[in-house]
Amino acid sequence: MMRRSRRPVALALVILQLFTACFQYVPVRADPAPGVRVALEINDTGRVALAPVLGPGVVRIEGVLVSVDADVLVVDAMMVTQLRLRPTSVDRIRVRVPRSDVVLTEERRMSRKRTILAVGGAVVAVVSFFVSKGWFGRSTPPDGDGGTGGPDQ
Repeated sequence: MMRRSRRPVALALVILQLFTACFQYVPVRADPAPGVRVALEINDTGRVALAPVLGPGVVRIEGVLVSVDADVLVVDAMMVTQLRLRPTSVDRIRVRVPRSDVVLTEERRMSRKRTILAVGGAVVAVVSFFVSKGWFGRSTPPDGDGGTGGPDQ
């Protein structure tokens, strides 16, 4: 019983991995539109200013851009990376980040190369599974002489 309940979970994890593999962050030249998923690299001044809200040593904020003003970016933070630590999920904390505290702004976009690699890997895995199980129409003829082929066989 335990085995059956793990299969859907494993399948869901594989599908999620395929979808996340299809995206990457790329630097933006102009201001992204609100609603876009962005990543902001934060400078030393920003780390100090954001410490009361997001904790000490924030170097990167990932989230959804809520609004863009002349000197402030408002982001619903979903992931925060601190100095020498792994990224940590946060609960969509709304953060106002002055542009002067942002070193680099990146936008999350679909990557054709990663998508092709992910889909190709999935196809290879599925085909390998079927080949290993022998499910590609190869069958062995029945044993015996085959008879004369009439209705009495």
